[in-house]
Amino acid sequence: MGNINNTPKFEHGDIYLQLDRPYCTSGKEMTGTIHLNLTQPFPGASLDIIIEGIERVYWRCNRTSRRHIEKNELIHQLFTIHTFRNGIVNPGQYSFPFNLVIPPNLSATCFRISSKLPDATILYSIKAKLEPNPEYKIKEMSFKSELLMRDPIYGIKENIQSELQETIPGCLCSCSSNPIKFSVQLEKDWYYSDETLVVKWSIDNSQSQKRVANVEVKLRQRFHLKDKADYRDNTEFIKYSELFEGIGAGQSTGEYSRHAEIDLSQISGFPEKEGIEDAKNNSGGQLQPLQPTTHSELIHIEYLLFVRPVFNSAFTHLPFCILEVKIRDREIDQYTMIQPPEGWNPVLINEVQLGVPVGGNERIEEDLNLIERDDESEEAPIHEPAPARSHDEEDEARIPLLLQNH
Repeated sequence: MGNINNTPKFEHGDIYLQLDRPYCTSGKEMTGTIHLNLTQPFPGASLDIIIEGIERVYWRCNRTSRRHIEKNELIHQLFTIHTFRNGIVNPGQYSFPFNLVIPPNLSATCFRISSKLPDATILYSIKAKLEPNPEYKIKEMSFKSELLMRDPIYGIKENIQSELQETIPGCLCSCSSNPIKFSVQLEKDWYYSDETLVVKWSIDNSQSQKRVANVEVKLRQRFHLKDKADYRDNTEFIKYSELFEGIGAGQSTGEYSRHAEIDLSQISGFPEKEGIEDAKNNSGGQLQPLQPTTHSELIHIEYLLFVRPVFNSAFTHLPFCILEVKIRDREIDQYTMIQPPEGWNPVLINEVQLGVPVGGNERIEEDLNLIERDDESEEAPIHEPAPARSHDEEDEARIPLLLQNH
């Protein structure tokens, strides 16, 4: 997120926000610290965190050439980390650790911009701001950065299976039939976008007189987009397709003895129509990873694995065994941390925990040891607490919070 340096970005100093992890999870705790470096007294009212999220879709209908552009606000929520009751914050260095709960049911961050096909974007941001006392006509001090949101994993299902039992007819001049049993297994249903997906299958062709020529494996990505007028666009991309060796008539492979490995890190999040080079050019020379599985009001992204036996006969078409695969953003091992300047020695303010209360609409606050000057200070006299502010648009979006000190 940068460095705390000797050149303030604001008239009164600098403000920075550092998360303990480079992402957050919907419905889970998020921890971090707000760093405040003041070079002169600031008439502060509160220190807040604002989380915002928005989704956007765009597509052009081929039949009507009509463009569909829509956006939707997913979240705009304010968390008050600290309240300055007497209105003045001394010059100095301060750190405010916090622990807040991200609201549940937020869709995962998604980014797919294409010059040729539909766009689908879900983006979040987090901002720390030092709100001035409304009696003073000065600007807020703020720091804003992107926020990577993930869907929670409530439990990974293991050894997911799908079975197919079919009787394959003989040739047109024969009354013979050829029963076949085909089973597919996935080791789990959740995968990170840089993992290797392993799918196993078994074929019981012992009662059939037809040879299974190949086994077809496909990974399909489906985008379901809509606007608020309920116009919809459904687009499907084949992200992986491969044929594997089959089995002869009257033979059996044994239980899940055949498998395929799909390296998800080598699959681009851009559509194939743009080509690998276009995909690299659009993402800084590296392949954009697969978009995560996500479900929002305007955007629905899902992945389905299709596996089936293939016969040489053009008249023989078996249905696929279909398994849902859920994709999550890859883990981030390294990310930028704030590098404090030499001699950085902040006052550490007690960590606050913020969450949504079980009931009641009133805010509950414990009295905090706030940062003010003494009454005798001539340099920066204390002002009486300002009158209560009117509920503007941002305050109306504020959800009551439970604030507790450690």
